[in-house]
Amino acid sequence: MSTRDTKKGGDNHAAAMARYIEEIDKFATMLRNQQVQIAELTAEEKHAKAEYEDARQAVREAKDFEHETVSLLLKFIRPGSIDVMPLFDTMAPAEEALHGLHSDEWRKEPITSLNLSAAAMRALIGKDIVLVGQLQDLVLKGADWASGLEEISEGMAQAIEMKLHQFVEERTKK
Repeated sequence: MSTRDTKKGGDNHAAAMARYIEEIDKFATMLRNQQVQIAELTAEEKHAKAEYEDARQAVREAKDFEHETVSLLLKFIRPGSIDVMPLFDTMAPAEEALHGLHSDEWRKEPITSLNLSAAAMRALIGKDIVLVGQLQDLVLKGADWASGLEEISEGMAQAIEMKLHQFVEERTKK
């Protein structure tokens, strides 16, 4: 074989090797691209799972809140579920000078009339305070009226007092 043939065969071998490396490089590039795409999709999946869990938790909390609200409502309206009879045994008699005008009427209204938060309603009903008059009697005892109610924070107590005050003002203007 002549050197010319060897050189020609070497060129073919080098060209074949270059094509072979080119094909391997294509596969390596495809593999890298797939790995990048898998990493991106995995991150998206993790984010979607976190959003899903947040949404699921929000639904759970909403259902719990709904259940608690229904329970409070049923506890309030179901006869015998709480000791509110006779009404006047658990509440001071209405005195217009102390409680406000027409207090004999509005003190008998349920605390639901005050539009309190569910947490405040639970805490008050848990202590058998279900009427506006009962709450007013408790608040009239002094600034630390909520000290015996561990579920009621200072801020919540202030909000309850504010709603009670607004309610009383509206009812005594009649």
